[in-house]
Amino acid sequence: MAFVGLTDGPCDYWTTFLPGITVFGIGMAVTVAPLTNVVMSSVPTQHAGMASGINNAVSRTASVLAIAIVGSVALHVFAGATEARTANIHLSKEVQIVLQSKANQLGQASILAEVAPENVKAVVMAIKLAFVDTFRVVMLVCTGLAWLSAIMGALLVENRGSVSDRR
Repeated sequence: MAFVGLTDGPCDYWTTFLPGITVFGIGMAVTVAPLTNVVMSSVPTQHAGMASGINNAVSRTASVLAIAIVGSVALHVFAGATEARTANIHLSKEVQIVLQSKANQLGQASILAEVAPENVKAVVMAIKLAFVDTFRVVMLVCTGLAWLSAIMGALLVENRGSVSDRR
């Protein structure tokens, strides 16, 4: 999904985003359910409720942290990409300041009222491309984190045999 560029609209979904989302969904299906199964089967029955609660709390905490961190990275990258993409467009200092102040709106940033008519198309395209740049960086960060977690799991989780072997 990190290599998807600017598309021509919703009709491109089937060939651009759907394959990546399908792979992502399959990856989640083959990791989340087995991980939960391992956590729940690795504790005695009398502690199953506590294990479930801890597993759920850790999962939700990780999600909140990931959204906060990746969200802040996205805002930072979008602001930089917007500045870089509009550097060659002749914009007044005031328009550049307004554009940077609206960077927290990501792809919804709109300052067309402040932009000279001859620069409107260029600014719109710059905002779209900055959003694509941001999406690409976020996907690459998430890919890196997924690989890091796989490596950590391989190095840190010891194989104690199957669950049926321990019973």
